[in-house]
Amino acid sequence: MKKIVLLLVIVLSAFGLYVYQNNSDSSEQQSTFYGNIENRTQKLSFRFLGTIKTVPKDEGEQFSKGDVLATLDTTPLLYAIEQLQAQIESETSILNKLQSGYRKEDIAQAKAAMQEAKALLDGAKDTYTRQKQLYKTKTTAEQTYIQTKTAYEKAQAAYNKAASSYKLLQNGYQKEDILAQEKKIAALKLQKKTLEYNLKESTIYAPTDGTVLSRYVEPNSVIVAAQTILEIALQNEYWVRAYISEAELGAIKQGQKMLVYSDARDEPYEGYVGFISPIAEFTPKNIETPQLRPDLVYRFRVIITNPTAQLKQGLPVTIKRL
Repeated sequence: MKKIVLLLVIVLSAFGLYVYQNNSDSSEQQSTFYGNIENRTQKLSFRFLGTIKTVPKDEGEQFSKGDVLATLDTTPLLYAIEQLQAQIESETSILNKLQSGYRKEDIAQAKAAMQEAKALLDGAKDTYTRQKQLYKTKTTAEQTYIQTKTAYEKAQAAYNKAASSYKLLQNGYQKEDILAQEKKIAALKLQKKTLEYNLKESTIYAPTDGTVLSRYVEPNSVIVAAQTILEIALQNEYWVRAYISEAELGAIKQGQKMLVYSDARDEPYEGYVGFISPIAEFTPKNIETPQLRPDLVYRFRVIITNPTAQLKQGLPVTIKRL
């Protein structure tokens, strides 16, 4: 009887140990995950065509917010702005003249010319009237009559022209001419403003602290608009991309605190689950996992709240739940 009881105790102990180990393994599997470090990157470019003047930073070099990362040769822009400024000043001078009207001297001269033309017209009219009466009575030659008539008509045309010129000078320039000149100057100023903005944008400043990942151009290179000059990694924006099987999906939740371990540092990083994909996908080949690869997994992201310079793009890490 004692042997049977002893045997039963041994069997139950072994079964209890087996269950405990399985539960421990399951718990360990559900609380440990593997992934790789990722961080936010940005491609920097200029908005317009130009020639690269300087690219102070090389691949792998760190920079601080506000540092100069690239500049363009601004000589063509400066020449163009100077030329536009000269045009604006010239056209403004013309506008001032249009707004001020004609000179008093010009108006007086036009008035004198009109009065002179009027005197000549009056004389030609008197002569023509006399010759017309004489021609009717057959007391003057037809040729003389025709000559005085032609002279009268020419004097009338000359007077009309002088009077029109005088009236034009008195009235000043047309409003349409002034408006057209104002629009012309406004267009030139807009062109200048655009070039001045391009001049300001001829230098790329670091938007934040970070590291140069790739450098695509060298000084004296001619680049087109939006061509990538540098690709940078933004500092302090790191996270872990990891995957979890459907069976373990209940082990994590949005906002859950995590510890992130790497071989580059003894102390773990702190973080939290910032995203869990609602879409299943096949496990990427480059992802580490101690288990057999399931057919489908869910991607999740752990945001690191205390990043350091030791974190690098693609660095493999281990994630554990708190």
